[in-house]
Amino acid sequence: MTVDFKNVPLRDALKELAAQADMAAGRPVMWAYGSDIPAAKPITYTCRDKPLDAVLDELLKGPGLGYVVVSDAEDRRDGWVRVTAGGERGYAKAAPKAEAEDDESVAAGRLKFAKELIDGGKANQAKPVLLVITKKYPNTKAAAEAKELLGKIDK
Repeated sequence: MTVDFKNVPLRDALKELAAQADMAAGRPVMWAYGSDIPAAKPITYTCRDKPLDAVLDELLKGPGLGYVVVSDAEDRRDGWVRVTAGGERGYAKAAPKAEAEDDESVAAGRLKFAKELIDGGKANQAKPVLLVITKKYPNTKAAAEAKELLGKIDK
């Protein structure tokens, strides 16, 4: 990419970048904007012979924006570049886990289910649940207890 933008609306700058990418790679770049993105905000930016991701990093850093490549087969904009109001660079930031979904509590819930199966005389059905706990949540208290229960079932 080689550009020289002086007080150009962000939306027009991104259109120019998309056109250059299309000419260079033969693949169009499609943009999506969140409602809080100032697409009409004028920007000033100059570069010479830089890859698109480096240009986006530099261009969007000034106004405090980011970008994410939409990667969701269910989304009609799969493959598009979404301009975001954060510091994202190419990939969405991982959403923080909710308190109820931390590994320890999920593993404990599964362990409780396995114990109910064992108490109901269904140890063979509990075994796969216990194995999942030990494999998927190996550093939890529930995994340690699941290992003990597996040892008892296998006797």
